[in-house]
Amino acid sequence: MGPPESLLFSPTLGIPLEWSSSPPAPIPSITEVFLCKQMEALMTLLAAQEGELRRAREDHDMARMEKEAMERERNTSVRVAMERALEVQGLWEHLTQMEGQPTGEAEGRG
Repeated sequence: MGPPESLLFSPTLGIPLEWSSSPPAPIPSITEVFLCKQMEALMTLLAAQEGELRRAREDHDMARMEKEAMERERNTSVRVAMERALEVQGLWEHLTQMEGQPTGEAEGRG
């Protein structure tokens, strides 16, 4: 005669059912297993998408900072160019005034 029926269907390998301290775990259905696997796959996909979103935000922030730095540099260049243009204009006006004066008078001012 074979082993008692409780040994064949025991949830704790080889321990008779009456010796087990916890009730037997229910066997999951194929649908439950499928849904659990789908949920795991979706969670993994979600984590990957969140990672890509984080990287995209970081790239966006970096591009914004680079753009702001370029704008500051451009503004500085424009300001320097305007200052030089005003200097040139002032020198041009001074030169024009000097050309309109007699030679001795211009040399006395300079």
